[in-house]
Amino acid sequence: MEVLRTNQDIITNEVQMLKSKLEIMDERIGWAGVDVSNVFRGSSIDAKRILERVRKSYNILIRNVLETDQATDVKVVGDVLKIIDEMAYSHIASMSRLGEVNQSRARPHPRPLEIVFDNISTPSTVLRKKYLLSSHSVFKIYSLSDDESQSQLRRLNELRDQLRGRQA
Repeated sequence: MEVLRTNQDIITNEVQMLKSKLEIMDERIGWAGVDVSNVFRGSSIDAKRILERVRKSYNILIRNVLETDQATDVKVVGDVLKIIDEMAYSHIASMSRLGEVNQSRARPHPRPLEIVFDNISTPSTVLRKKYLLSSHSVFKIYSLSDDESQSQLRRLNELRDQLRGRQA
């Protein structure tokens, strides 16, 4: 009889322990459900930002290219891309200047060239190898960068300001 009572106590303790573990798991599943539901309830602004970032991930910007005509821009971009990656030029979907011509200043600053590629890997390859331009005296003045969205630029500026504040 004593053995039965001891076994019953052991079983009761194990049941209590399993019950408490189930309650903890149930609570964690509830938290996960809330987290997942918040992802799917994202605002349309977030969706627009995501779509804009995906669209811009196909682009790079080239700055400091003097403005002349479209044919010269095409030649300069071709020369720059041949230095970085021979195949990149064949993946250009379109090319254009950003913004309006600003003649109000004494020496107008050239507008950046936006290069749109037909795949997502070419811009990352070009940006990864952009250091190759620094060895060419003619092309080292050009600056290659990501085409970042306005929200990304604002966030980067905020982070730069915070960094300056910490360094001061």
